[in-house]
Amino acid sequence: MIIALICIGLTFDTRIAQENLRLSDSHATESTGPSELLPVDVEAGLWLRSHTGDQAVVMARSWPTVSHYADRKVIWFPPISDPNQLLDGILRHRVDYVVVSTHENPYYLPDDDYCFAHLLLNHGREFHLVLQRPNLRIFRFDASESARTGDPSPPVRTP
Repeated sequence: MIIALICIGLTFDTRIAQENLRLSDSHATESTGPSELLPVDVEAGLWLRSHTGDQAVVMARSWPTVSHYADRKVIWFPPISDPNQLLDGILRHRVDYVVVSTHENPYYLPDDDYCFAHLLLNHGREFHLVLQRPNLRIFRFDASESARTGDPSPPVRTP
């Protein structure tokens, strides 16, 4: 019985190891356990690894996957639609890039698009689209001097 469990564990570990070795092919990802490794998050991580500096700080909802593939510091993109609260977190953690991905069945609601739309509406001049693909957008955050000093652009009321 113990030998069988060890063999099953080794089988799963081997599959995960093979997937990690194929990290340049984001479409070759498989399910690696109870949660799924989504190709859009792998694609974001790979793009960030090849287009950003080692010290870049990224905000992403799927932070473990993006962190693994980007090899950058990643903080969690919380499901918060209050633009001032999100901007406060971006400033506090000195975020350089924000990953906005669309998930078919999001685990957290509201989804990235909904939360980020409010942030763009209120602080759009500080975010620059650097990558757009189906179900994936990556924005570079360039804080204006007013946002860094705590005086962001006046908030726009959202319903």
